[in-house]
Amino acid sequence: MHRFSAVVVLVLLTACGVNERDSAHTATTATWSSNAGTAFVGVEEMTGLHGMTEAGTIEILGEPDFRQDITLHAGETLPEFFIEVHNTYRPDDPSTEGRVIRHLQWERDGYSEAVFLHQPSPDGEWMVLESVKWSDDVEF
Repeated sequence: MHRFSAVVVLVLLTACGVNERDSAHTATTATWSSNAGTAFVGVEEMTGLHGMTEAGTIEILGEPDFRQDITLHAGETLPEFFIEVHNTYRPDDPSTEGRVIRHLQWERDGYSEAVFLHQPSPDGEWMVLESVKWSDDVEF
């Protein structure tokens, strides 16, 4: 029965034009499947990526089009685009000083995706802290 189910799913995915990368993306974003075949509009988090390693994220989303490391400073607020980072690293918290956030971004057809990574422990692995997906009509 399980083998039959797997074959049916594979046939359906193939018939719908879903490739391996799309199916991995479906597993990581809650509303991706509801947007399949239609233009994405708006802003959403890609919570399925939260806590994932940098390497795992790149395996799913591909090589980023943009990469930037940002050093945080206590008392300084990041631009609105990065506002979710402040849920973990508050500007009024002295321990924010010197923390580094890695920003990776992908430009897609009609929308963009970005993740913000941190190293929860000194010299630890980069992990996704926050994420955002937005359509081209959105301005931050």
